[in-house]
Amino acid sequence: MTEYDTLRTQVTPRDPRDARRLARRLDPIGGFLLYGFLWIYVSVAVAVFAARAVGSVLSSTESMVLPLALFVLAYMAFPIWVWRRIRSARRLFRDGTFVDATVDKVRHSYMGRGRWRTPVTLVNLQVTLDGKERYPGLSLFGHIERLERGDVLPVLSVPGYRYCAAFPGRGELVVAQQHLFSDQGDGGPSRRRGAAHALIARRGDEHLGR
Repeated sequence: MTEYDTLRTQVTPRDPRDARRLARRLDPIGGFLLYGFLWIYVSVAVAVFAARAVGSVLSSTESMVLPLALFVLAYMAFPIWVWRRIRSARRLFRDGTFVDATVDKVRHSYMGRGRWRTPVTLVNLQVTLDGKERYPGLSLFGHIERLERGDVLPVLSVPGYRYCAAFPGRGELVVAQQHLFSDQGDGGPSRRRGAAHALIARRGDEHLGR
């Protein structure tokens, strides 16, 4: 059974064990470790800068305690951020809704430069909402060769979360980011950022009869 079949055949809320397992695919532990080291560096810099700024008006004991306290306060933001990322990823697979969107355009590209250059597949999708055609945009991480115009692409999404899960060929999940969609209105074409997630989720609710 593919990951698509595992999720599609379950009613929401889905099995939390599946949600935890697939959430690690979206936010792997290795990525958090890298951010953790960077956050340590930033926290130390904040603590040292603040201590130097006010150190002249503090006693020797206070000037020693202040950097440590500032470092702890600055670094505490990191586990809070990690927990929010993990919770959002689990919510996607536990409570997300599916929509079968039609692929309108496919283009292979890259994000970043140099050693940080990452392949992505840019996809424009076509869905019908309230009798109007909408075109959500997705960035699928990796070059997806088995995706062509006219294909049906199942997408799992939840409102308020910019990441989603796409299932080319109704198989294994591919992590995707929702970025923008084009809307052809009365005043001509326009682009709106940050709205694709709500559009897909609403369409998914309609598709499931919710």
